[in-house]
Amino acid sequence: MQIDVTYGLGDTVYTLVKRNKVVACSTCSSTGKVTISGEEFPCPKCQGRVSSTQELVAEAGTVQKVVATKCSQACKVQYMILRSGRPVQVNSTNVYATKVLAEAAIPVG
Repeated sequence: MQIDVTYGLGDTVYTLVKRNKVVACSTCSSTGKVTISGEEFPCPKCQGRVSSTQELVAEAGTVQKVVATKCSQACKVQYMILRSGRPVQVNSTNVYATKVLAEAAIPVG
């Protein structure tokens, strides 16, 4: 039996990763303070707390291992990818050949 895989050992691939993104306060520019008539006050909007949101970003990795599982009807392929110094196992449907392709897969909105 032959199982075809898209990427081989040592190939550079891209996956989507959730990362925290700091959201700047529009009132105080994330300083936590506002100045009124020369006096400083805690920002009424953020009270000096930093807020963040999660976003998906494309990140490069190197294929370290290919795992193929044969089921009754189909074959499931997963890749062990070394990403930022850590091994991560990813389904083949979530692995992209280029950063552009990975970024195109990020849902809008």
